[in-house]
Amino acid sequence: MLKQTPFEGALHYRGELFQKWRWGWLMALQPTVITRRALEAVGPIDGSYPVASDFGWLAHLCRRFPTNFFSAPGAIKFEYGDGKKGTLHEAHLVTGRTATQFHQDVLRFHEALFWKDHPEDPELSALRGFRQSLVARAALTQGQRGVALRALEQAAHSYPGIDTSALLWLSRVPQDRVASLVYRGSQAGARLAGRVRRVVEHATHQSHRSAP
Repeated sequence: MLKQTPFEGALHYRGELFQKWRWGWLMALQPTVITRRALEAVGPIDGSYPVASDFGWLAHLCRRFPTNFFSAPGAIKFEYGDGKKGTLHEAHLVTGRTATQFHQDVLRFHEALFWKDHPEDPELSALRGFRQSLVARAALTQGQRGVALRALEQAAHSYPGIDTSALLWLSRVPQDRVASLVYRGSQAGARLAGRVRRVVEHATHQSHRSAP
């Protein structure tokens, strides 16, 4: 298959991946080639997960079968449309209007596949807390303060830290809109600070290169 592409020196990995799915996405559905036997064994995608259903489906696939990876592009993904000239435009699943549901789906999969059978495992509990914090961040962005508060009250036990504490404090602000505005403002400030830092670092690097 690879001989028909311009990519040279592609590497091949084969192995068991299921346990590593606890860390998050390891493969995408679009370029995945599946045998009929595997498709029939895993069955249909669970529609009760409205946004991230492919996460659990791929994890189940990796639990039953070894996976082959090739270090060569397997698909081109049209991810962000501009809505102009009749092109398809839909908000990004992870950052758009479905962001909270996306992270809730992945959290639910993590609990069902890994955490529920080993609730005392510190690594799995910390990963669950991290997933809960992602739910909270998306919910705060979208003004769903109650969703964020419930997720953070659980995350505080297994995923403690200054970020979790700050988000928990913010989620207790009585007004949904105020909490959302403050959070989005802090995120915008952090992005701006990051851009300024990169500009300064680039200018400093260029200055050192041009110095005699």
